[in-house]
Amino acid sequence: MISSSYYIAVKSVCGIITYAIVVILLMSSNCSSQGVLPSNSEKLNQHQRIEKTSPTNSNGFNAAEDLLISKAKAAIQKYKLTELSLECLLFEISDFPRERVSFVTVRELHNVQCGGDPMTSPRLFTLRIKTNNGEVWTDAKSLAGEFERLE
Repeated sequence: MISSSYYIAVKSVCGIITYAIVVILLMSSNCSSQGVLPSNSEKLNQHQRIEKTSPTNSNGFNAAEDLLISKAKAAIQKYKLTELSLECLLFEISDFPRERVSFVTVRELHNVQCGGDPMTSPRLFTLRIKTNNGEVWTDAKSLAGEFERLE
């Protein structure tokens, strides 16, 4: 038979644990509703930019970003990294100036012209471009996400 003092102690410990869990859940829901936790758009790297390709590049990118996108497009065409046309691709730029490297993530653009679900933009591959010497590496042909040098 369980003593009453043991039962009360167990009940108290369980109550404290339950209370702690409730407090944590309440705090996390308050933080996300007050904007303390990052939203999906805020989770992107602060140096990350997205470009929808178009005949006229009026997206407000600076010259360095335009150069990266041009280099990415040239590599895609030269090495035939995708069968999709350039107009059906999105480019996300993640710049790391200290490491002298930029990553250009290439995604499918889904719209009326290109087809696909406009609520999705699947990642195709990533290009790693060394900004100090122009070397281009990609994981386009790797199932494990390993980069190989193109240029």
